[in-house]
Amino acid sequence: MTEAENNAATEFSHAEWNAANLDKFNNADKSRGESERVRNRAMLLINETTGKTNRNQDDINFMLRERQRLVQSWRCELQEELNSNVRETACLEEKLRQLEHALKQTERPLRVATDCLQYRSSRQGIDLVKDEVEMALDAEVACIRDYQEKMREAVDLASSQIDSNKRKQSQLQEDLDNKDKALNIDTECLGLKNTSKNINLQAGVEQIEASGSEPESWRKHSLKNREESHATRGTSAQVRNDIENLLNTACSDLVAHWNRTNQAFKQRINECQDAHTQLTGKLNMIQKEIREQDTFIKKIKQAILGKGGPMKVSQTRLEKRSHRPDVESCNDAPHIGLVSEINAIQQNVDELNEMLKSATDARVDLLNNKIVLERDIEIKTASLRIDKNKCMALRCTFPYQTKCDIASKNPVFYYVYYNIV
Repeated sequence: MTEAENNAATEFSHAEWNAANLDKFNNADKSRGESERVRNRAMLLINETTGKTNRNQDDINFMLRERQRLVQSWRCELQEELNSNVRETACLEEKLRQLEHALKQTERPLRVATDCLQYRSSRQGIDLVKDEVEMALDAEVACIRDYQEKMREAVDLASSQIDSNKRKQSQLQEDLDNKDKALNIDTECLGLKNTSKNINLQAGVEQIEASGSEPESWRKHSLKNREESHATRGTSAQVRNDIENLLNTACSDLVAHWNRTNQAFKQRINECQDAHTQLTGKLNMIQKEIREQDTFIKKIKQAILGKGGPMKVSQTRLEKRSHRPDVESCNDAPHIGLVSEINAIQQNVDELNEMLKSATDARVDLLNNKIVLERDIEIKTASLRIDKNKCMALRCTFPYQTKCDIASKNPVFYYVYYNIV
């Protein structure tokens, strides 16, 4: 294109030029007005969003404080329940120690009772009898073993309950630890300001879901932990009360059996002493009778010997008179008298010999009874030595310490004094 053609192409009229300028003026004014409206709307939006952001931040701060208050409230309740659980567990552990101590203590009266039964098994003869003492000792042993079984069951139950208490403590402690962490986080969040240095943009963080729980399920979780611990604590208190009742009942029953057995021992000892006294009296009488019988036998023997002289005289006279000659050998009065005298003397000797035999037999019977009485006295003496010197020597005091605090290095023993008979 030539220069003339270019000049011709760029030429506009004055009206077109004015119109173009006016159009530019209008467009500039329109753009400036639109920009001003945008600036005004932007300022309004800035003010609005700033206020809204500040209000939202204030609301969040309020929500965080309320959440802290709620979490702190639950934390206090859980901590109180945990403390109560710990105290109850400590009381139950102490009661368990007392129960284990009592269980060991039952071996002492059991050993005494079994020793008494063993001693009494060495009684002799007729004294080896199933008497009231024997039955009382058997009942005492049965009572002790029955309470030992109950105590072992109570030990197992208490140990299981302590484990259950500690599991609930762990649940409460875990809940408390989680709440402490949440409180620390919310406290840190509440302390954050727009001017804080440790704040950063966290792209996409709003898309992370807090799916651990909802407010209601969160509340129910802590409520469940608290109520379960409370229920376990109630069961623990019942177990502890049952153990206390068992300890008191066991001690009372054991002492009652101990007293009944001691009373049976005393009655049996009195019976044996009475029998021993009577046997000793009878033995003295038998010994006296034996001495008198010996004297009487000597008198009988002397009486028999005393008949020898008269018998010899009578028989000698009769023999001499048998030599009279012929008709002089007359059955006269002297002859008849001598025959009668010899028969009378022989009859007297026979009667004395019979009496001597009876006296000798009586003496033998007395000696036999003396041996029986002496043997029975030995048996009674042995029985008294067993019951009085061996058994009752073990049963002077009830060998049972009711309670023991062994939580410290220096055990403290608690004694309960009973009316021991």
